[in-house]
Amino acid sequence: MRKLFIVALFLVAQILVATSAANAQFARKGLIDRNAARNVGLERTWHLQVPMNPYASEIKDVYVHVSTQQARWVYEVQQGPKSWFFADDQLDRFGRPIGKKAAEILAANKKAELGDAEIVEHGVPTVRIALLTNRGDVTLVDGETGAVLWTKTVGNPRHAAVGVCTNDELTVVLTGLRMYVIRNSDGHVITEKITKGVAGASPVITERRTALTFNYEANRDGENSYSMIYVPTIENRMDLYDLDKEIKTGGPDALASYPKGLPGFGRGLMQPTLGSTSVAWPTDQGIVYVANLVTNNVDRQLRTLGTITSPVAYIPGVRRFLTASSDGYVYCFREDDPDDMWRSSIGEPIYREPILVDGNAYVVTRGHKLHQLDLSTGAEKWIVPNVERVISISDNRIYCVQVGGNLMVLDENQGTPLRTVPMQSVDFTFLNTMTDRMYIGTKDGLLQCVRELNQTFPVVHTKASESAVADAAAADANAADDQPKENPFAPKPAPMPNAGNANPFGKPANNNNGGGNANPFGPPANGGGNAGGNNANPFGQPANGGAKPGANPFAPPK
Repeated sequence: MRKLFIVALFLVAQILVATSAANAQFARKGLIDRNAARNVGLERTWHLQVPMNPYASEIKDVYVHVSTQQARWVYEVQQGPKSWFFADDQLDRFGRPIGKKAAEILAANKKAELGDAEIVEHGVPTVRIALLTNRGDVTLVDGETGAVLWTKTVGNPRHAAVGVCTNDELTVVLTGLRMYVIRNSDGHVITEKITKGVAGASPVITERRTALTFNYEANRDGENSYSMIYVPTIENRMDLYDLDKEIKTGGPDALASYPKGLPGFGRGLMQPTLGSTSVAWPTDQGIVYVANLVTNNVDRQLRTLGTITSPVAYIPGVRRFLTASSDGYVYCFREDDPDDMWRSSIGEPIYREPILVDGNAYVVTRGHKLHQLDLSTGAEKWIVPNVERVISISDNRIYCVQVGGNLMVLDENQGTPLRTVPMQSVDFTFLNTMTDRMYIGTKDGLLQCVRELNQTFPVVHTKASESAVADAAAADANAADDQPKENPFAPKPAPMPNAGNANPFGKPANNNNGGGNANPFGPPANGGGNAGGNNANPFGQPANGGAKPGANPFAPPK
């Protein structure tokens, strides 16, 4: 009897050891080796297992949001190589955030204690990461700490998960034919609706704004605050949803009854891109549409000779949109100045999302070549081969995935390869153009944040996001002042384009003679029949009334 007991105990011990080893192996899968990372000046700041079933689910979509309104304050007390940090969100003895003023006082007291120290103030915009699995699991994560703010399962797990997006207040999820709007503060679903059309890609949501913010003539009282949701569909249009109408009226059909839709030729299979005063999205017919966020009218459109298989890129500081096509061209134009644009030939089809950071544009071609272009002119600066995709850009380095799966570090100025880091176990990466952080891991939910050793605080590439720091400082300084303050970072109204302008990105003319325009990017006429059919321009736009067969070989079918 005793022998049987000893044998059973031995078998249980062996099972426990094997289970622990398996769990340890699973935990290590997808994590970058710390020593290998430090050899190239990187470190892993946090990692987590996303709350999901790693054996039945995988990550479907990711959205990174850098706030333009919310920021946290950190006071760093420096004495030689040593530093002490005091943040406004650290908790007091009662578990409440101490606030900016208390953090400043603590830093001042520490400086007085040390004597020969100095205080450095850091304003850090709030970063949120929204993740969606293929079974409808939604998770909101703090991008700087890795803390899981909340997780929730929405919809039917058998329905196809489409995409997710988030802003300062809300997270929007599309799964199947349903839309879910979740409050970021507590993860509560505030509304759930059936979409008007079949979504072709992830949605985007604007921040809550007022008509007065845009200096718009209608509703100047500012009471018409709103937040709009834009959903690309496979039905030749972009659907719009007025979220505030749903919240204010509480009607059962308020969200789904917004009548406005933005027409477009082709299916919307890529997530729209929000600018300062407009939204841009491509279709599978190689056309990029740009609509005003206030009037919700299409102001401009650009047609390429190929297909566009990636979202449009945008950089707020200089307010430029950038798109790339399978025709081998990169197209760039300003949001507020339709006359300021360029087109550059790369020579190879481009299928991955272009990147705008500071004064440079980056594209990866089908032949796995990374091109750096000047943002103002489109002139090529350098080319690096053997690049699969770019995942992040810091102040002076570019981090990309090599063909084969390793992490490659490039010098931003010359494009010179510096070092590589093995990461064959990483099978999930996505492009982060907002900050210098790299978010990588595995499709079964292991997520980690990797940054440069000396970058304790994120490098923010979007000027609008950097303005959140100054905006928060101004709000704090004027907290006692009851007079309303003008937001210096509010988007400026978009100029009304001239219908008769020969600008390639100009607003479509309202006459029937658009087909004879020699402008290579000319907009379609709103007339029918013969408008555009006899245009010899290979970039000519189709007329809304249909195109008569003519010399334009790229005219879309009726």
